[in-house]
Amino acid sequence: MEKLVYEKKVKIKVMAEEYCHKNEKENKKENNEKFNLLRGSFELRVREEIEKQLAEIKLYYSDKEKYDDFKEAKLYYIGKSLVVVDEEEKSVIEIISLLDYDSGLTGFYEFVEKFNKGYEENHVMEKEQEKRLDELANEFKNLKKNKRIEKGRILEEISDILEKNKGLGAKGVIWEELKITSSIKSNLCKRYKLFEEFKLNKMFSTEEECREIIENMPDIKLKEITYKDLKLEDREKMILDLV
Repeated sequence: MEKLVYEKKVKIKVMAEEYCHKNEKENKKENNEKFNLLRGSFELRVREEIEKQLAEIKLYYSDKEKYDDFKEAKLYYIGKSLVVVDEEEKSVIEIISLLDYDSGLTGFYEFVEKFNKGYEENHVMEKEQEKRLDELANEFKNLKKNKRIEKGRILEEISDILEKNKGLGAKGVIWEELKITSSIKSNLCKRYKLFEEFKLNKMFSTEEECREIIENMPDIKLKEITYKDLKLEDREKMILDLV
């Protein structure tokens, strides 16, 4: 918890008062109580004890519906309350009463647990995804060069993980670690998607037959077949020419 200089204390206090007025219609009594708490003060001993207990508290929030971009909220001790503001100090997130010091802190710790729940869940999930990324990278590196479809499947899963977990790294960096270019990555993924589209197509007697043909077709033919404006029957004819 950051210690406030006078100018910032005034700024945060004004923001908190505006927050109370803004939310007055929803619960007039509660917000009036919060407003009055901003004007109170504890004796020095109590203030020092509160500051000591809250010194290491961290609060994280996401301003998106999906919990994938967390920011650290800021916590300030104003009057007889704790004021939680956003990272840019442009808006108040919550005002917590410390009027009853002991129960006030208990309520605050409950608030912290609830407030950080999304972050904690995301943190655990991110660790799991990070582990999965390592597994996929090792799988990719251990595959033989001709296993193009499986390589494409792995790259698609890696892309999906990175898209949903921005903090795990940039795609370009990962492709570099896997020693592939964006062009190679694109062709591998196209080959995998083409296989997924045709593996149950009746033009093939077995799924493995489909795999063998798509796996071994030249890149230039792959590019022609996966051209976005081609109709299904045209793609089928082009693939049959390779059988």
